[in-house]
Amino acid sequence: MLRKTIPIFLLFYATALLGNNESLDSLLALKVINQDTQQIHNLMDIGKIYYLKGNNHLSKKYFSLADSLSTISNFTAGKVRSWRSLASLYSRNGSFDTAHLYIEKGLLLIDELDLNIVNKVDYLINKGVIFYFAGDIASALQPYIEAVQICRTHGFEEKRSMLLNNLGIFYRQLGRLDEAMKIYEESYDIRLSKNDSLGMANVLFNKASLFSHMNDELSSIKTVQEARTIFERINSKSDVLLCDLLLGTSYQTLEKYEISNKYLNTLKDIKDLPFDQEHKQLLYLTLSNNALSLNQPVKALGYLNHIENDIKNVPVGSNSAKLQLFKAKTFKALAKYKKSVVHYENYLELKEKEIEEDNQKLLKEMETKFLSEKKDYQIAILDSENKINSLKLQTANTRNWILLIGLTALVLVLTFLFRLYKKLSQKNWQISQANDDKEVLLKEIHHRVKNNLQVISALLSLQSRYLKDEGAIEAIQKGHDRVESMALIHKDLYQHDNLKGVNTKNYLERLVDNLFSSYNILEERVKLEFDIDTIWLDVDTMIPLGLMINELLSNALKHAFVDQENGVLSMSLKDHGGYLELIVADNGKGIKNFDTLASSSFGYSLVQSFARKLDADIQYENNNGLKMKLQIKDYKKVA
Repeated sequence: MLRKTIPIFLLFYATALLGNNESLDSLLALKVINQDTQQIHNLMDIGKIYYLKGNNHLSKKYFSLADSLSTISNFTAGKVRSWRSLASLYSRNGSFDTAHLYIEKGLLLIDELDLNIVNKVDYLINKGVIFYFAGDIASALQPYIEAVQICRTHGFEEKRSMLLNNLGIFYRQLGRLDEAMKIYEESYDIRLSKNDSLGMANVLFNKASLFSHMNDELSSIKTVQEARTIFERINSKSDVLLCDLLLGTSYQTLEKYEISNKYLNTLKDIKDLPFDQEHKQLLYLTLSNNALSLNQPVKALGYLNHIENDIKNVPVGSNSAKLQLFKAKTFKALAKYKKSVVHYENYLELKEKEIEEDNQKLLKEMETKFLSEKKDYQIAILDSENKINSLKLQTANTRNWILLIGLTALVLVLTFLFRLYKKLSQKNWQISQANDDKEVLLKEIHHRVKNNLQVISALLSLQSRYLKDEGAIEAIQKGHDRVESMALIHKDLYQHDNLKGVNTKNYLERLVDNLFSSYNILEERVKLEFDIDTIWLDVDTMIPLGLMINELLSNALKHAFVDQENGVLSMSLKDHGGYLELIVADNGKGIKNFDTLASSSFGYSLVQSFARKLDADIQYENNNGLKMKLQIKDYKKVA
C-alpha cells in the first residue's frame, strides 16, 4: 500500500515546492525505484507544472524521464503523452526539427496501433502549432485541415470549432481574407448550435478584427458590438475592454476621433488595465494619433512619452517604427522641425531594419526548402545509381537493357500519371465538397508531382551521361522532353488559381521555349509562327495534347531543318466550337515515305495513341515541308 502512495504524495508535494529543485530531485530518487504506469503519469504532471512555470530545463528533465520509463515498460499511453509534451517543449526552445521528429514518431505509433483518434487530432494540432511558431504558416494549414476533417467525421464539434478559429487566423495572416471569413462563419455556426456564448463572442471578435483588416470598418464595428454584448452578459470584463480597444481603433480609421476617444479614454483611466504590452502600446498610439488629428500635439506627445520606454525594450519591429513616425509628426506640428527630422530619420532606419529582417527570414525559408529538396534529390539519385549497378550485373548488353528499361519505365510512368490524375480529380471533388480551403492541398500535390517529374527528368539526364550509343542517348533525350512537357502542366496548375485547367497559350509558349533550348535552336535559324487561342483545357485533355505537340515539334526541330538556315516552324491551335484544330507545319525537307515512318517510329506511335484518346483525325501534307493537321473532338474545357 505504501508503494502506491508515494507517487501520489509526490505529485502534491511537488506542486507545493515549485521553487525547490533539490526537494523534487530527492523525491524523484525515491520514485524512480518503482516503474509503474502511475509513476509515469506523475512524472508528466511534474514536468507539466514546470512547463507552465516556464522552467524549460526541469520540464525537459521530467518529460524525458517519463519517455525513458515508458519505453522500458512499453507503456503506450506514456509514450504518446511524453512525446507530444517534448515536441511542445522543443518548439518553445526553437528546436523545430527535433519537435517535428517527436510528432512524426507519435503519429506513426498512433496509426500502427490504431489508437484513439483523439490522439491523432491532438498530434496534428501540435504539428500545425510547430509550423506556425517556426514562421511557416502555409505548412501549418495542412495538419490543421486534416484535424478538422477528422473532427467533422467523428462529431468532435467543439474541437472542430476551436480548430476552425485557429485556421481563420492562419488564413488572415496569409492574406487569404475571404477564406478566413468562411472559416469563422462555420466556427460560429457550431458555437451557436452548442449555445456556447463565450465561443460565439470569441469568433465574433475575430470576425471583427478580420473586417478591420479588409478595411470594412463599419462591419467591424457592428460585429465587435455584438461580441461586446455577449462578453458583458457573461461578465468577461477583460474581453469587454478588448472590444472597446477595437472599437476605438475602428472609429479612428473612419476619422471619427471624438467617438474613438470616448472608448479609449475609458480604457486609459483604468488603473490596472489587464492588457499585454502590445495592446497597451496600441491604445496609446491610437490616442496619440487622435490627439494629433484633433490638433492637440502636446497631448499627443504625452501619450507617446508614456509608452516610449516600453517600446524601446522590445526588438525592432512591433511598434518601434510607428513611435518614431508619430513623434516626427508631433514635433512637426509643434514647429520643432529639427527634432522632427531626427525622429523621421530614426523611423526610416527602423523600417530599413524591418525590411532587412523580413528579407533574411524569407531567405532562410527559401534556403530550408532548397536544402530539403536537394536532400530528396540526392536520395533519389543514389537509389537510381544502385538500381543501375544492379542492372549492369545482370546483363552484358547494358546499353540495350537501359534503353528498354527506360522506354518501359516511361510508358509505366505515363500510365501511372493518368491513373493518378483520375484519382486526384475525384479526390479534389470530394475535398471541395468538404471545404473550399483544401485547394492548398491540391496545389501541394501538383507541386510534388512536378517535383517528381523533375526528379525523373534529372535521372534521365544523368543516365544519358553513362551511354555511348547515339540511339540510346536520343531515346533518353526524347523521354526527358516528354517528362518536361508534363512537368510544365503541373507547374502551371500550382502557380495559378485555376487548379482544374491549363491556359494553352501560356503553356505552349513555355513548351516551345524549352524545346528550342533543348535542341539548341537559334531564332535566327528557325523562325517560329505562333497562333494559339487562349483556351483553358482540362488536365486530362492537356496532358495527351501536350505530349502530341511535344512529339510533333521535337520531330520538326530535329529532322526538318538539316542544312537549312532559314527555317519556318508554325503552330496553331483554334477552337471551332465542336472541335479543336491543331496544325504543326514546317518548310523543311519533308519526309520521303511517311507511311514507313509512321509504322516504325515510337514517337509517332505515341501521337497516334493520344490521338485515339482524344478522338482526333490526323491528316498530313508532304509538300515543301511537312504539315500535320489534327481535328480533336473529345476534349474538355474548364471555366
